[in-house]
Amino acid sequence: MSSLSLAPGYSPPSTVVTDSDHGGWLTITNGVMLCNVLLFLGVRLYIRFAISPPFRHDDTMFCLATALFVIQSGLVFLHVSKGFGKSRELVRSEDLVHIQKLGYTSDILYLLDLFLSKCCVCLLLLRLTSNKTHVRFFQALLGFTTLWMVLSIFLVALRCDLAQPWIKYDVRCSGLLARWIFITASNILVEVALFLGSVLLVFPLQMARQKKTTVMMVFGCRLPLIAIAVLRLKYLTAGLRSSDPTLDDLPTVLVTQIELGWSLISATVPCLNPFMRAVSTSYGVMDSDTIFDGNHVYNTRKPNGADSSYGLRSIMSRKNALNFKQSGKPATSVHSDRRESAAQEIIIHADGKDYGRGPKSPRIYRGDHSSNTARVFSEGRVDADSIDEESNDSTKMIIKKEVQWFVESDKNTVSTVNTGGASLEMADQTTKASTEL
Repeated sequence: MSSLSLAPGYSPPSTVVTDSDHGGWLTITNGVMLCNVLLFLGVRLYIRFAISPPFRHDDTMFCLATALFVIQSGLVFLHVSKGFGKSRELVRSEDLVHIQKLGYTSDILYLLDLFLSKCCVCLLLLRLTSNKTHVRFFQALLGFTTLWMVLSIFLVALRCDLAQPWIKYDVRCSGLLARWIFITASNILVEVALFLGSVLLVFPLQMARQKKTTVMMVFGCRLPLIAIAVLRLKYLTAGLRSSDPTLDDLPTVLVTQIELGWSLISATVPCLNPFMRAVSTSYGVMDSDTIFDGNHVYNTRKPNGADSSYGLRSIMSRKNALNFKQSGKPATSVHSDRRESAAQEIIIHADGKDYGRGPKSPRIYRGDHSSNTARVFSEGRVDADSIDEESNDSTKMIIKKEVQWFVESDKNTVSTVNTGGASLEMADQTTKASTEL
C-alpha cells in the first residue's frame, strides 16, 4: 500500500491484489454475481406481476433463494474483511477462528441455496405440464433433491470435532474430501435429471424441431453448472491439502459464488421470453407485429396488463391482407373478425333447413333439446392456406391438440365441409357422432 503513488484527491483502493493477498478477486466476483442475481430477481418480479402472471410456487422459491444468496454473499464480504484470501502469516491468530466459522456457515448456506434453485426449476417444470407421467417424475425428483439437501447438510455440519465442527485448520479431519465428492456427484446427478426432464416435457409436443431445440437450450443453460461443480471440487481438494489454507482455499469460495449466481440466473432464463417481447423495440425496424392500413400503423402486440400467458400473435395471410386493408377494422381483432367477414356462417338443423345468421343475430346459437345443430362455414374467401397459416403461427410455443369430428348418417348426406383438419357431414335424419383424438 505504501508503494502506491496517488494523485491529489484520490484515496487508496480498499484491497490490492498481490502475491500474498488475493482477497480482491473474491470481492469483485462476489459483488458482480450479487448484482446480476438481484437484477434477474427484478426482471422475474416484473414478468410475474406486470406481463405474465400469476405469481406461483416457483417464483416464491426463487425469492427465497435470492434472499439466502444475499445473506451468504454478505458473509463472504465479511470473510474477506477478516483476512481470508491472504497468506496465513498475514492473518492474526484471533481472526483465524472467525474465518473458519464464517467458512463453515457459508458452506451450509451454499447447500441450502443450491437446493432452493433446483426446486425453483423443478416447480417451474411442474407448472408447465399436467401430464401424469411428467408430474410423477418431477415430484420424485423434488423428493430426491430434498433428500440430497438433508444428507449434504449433515455431512458438512457434523465433521471433525463435533464440539467445534468449524475447525478444519491444523486438525486431522478424515473423510471430509470423500463427503464433498459424494455431495458434488449427487449435485451433478440432479442437474442432469432436470435437463432430461425438460427434454421429456418438450419432446412429445407437436411443434417445429427448431422451437424444441430452442426450449431445450434454454433449460440447458444449467448444464455449465456441472463443469463449475467439478472445478470447485478440484480447488477444494487443493485447499484441503494446502499448508496455507487461507490463501489457497480462496479459489474454492470464488467458484462457489459463481456456481450459486449462475444457478439462480439460469433458473430465470426460461421466463425471459415475455419480458423480451415486452421491451423489444426491433431497433427501429418494423417487426411482424406491425400492420399497415392506409395512413395508419397498427401493432398486434398486447398492451401491458393483458393476459399474455401464451405468446400468440394475430397475423394476416397474404391472400387476406388486401381484404383487411379495405375493411379498416382494428388490428387487435383481425383474427376473429377476418373469419366473420370472409365466410358466411350457416346453421343447419336436423330438418335439413339452413338459416343464415344476420348481423344482429347472437354470436352463440344454442338449440333446444329437440333439434341437432351444427355450425359450418360456406365456401367463401377463407381457404385452406389461410387457415393453415393462422393455426401454424398461433400455436407457437404451446401444446397443439388436433381433434377430428366425423358425423355419419343413415340416409341422404346434405354436405361435407373441411375446415383445416375438421371434417363435418350433415344428415337429414338420425345422426351418429364419433370423436377421434
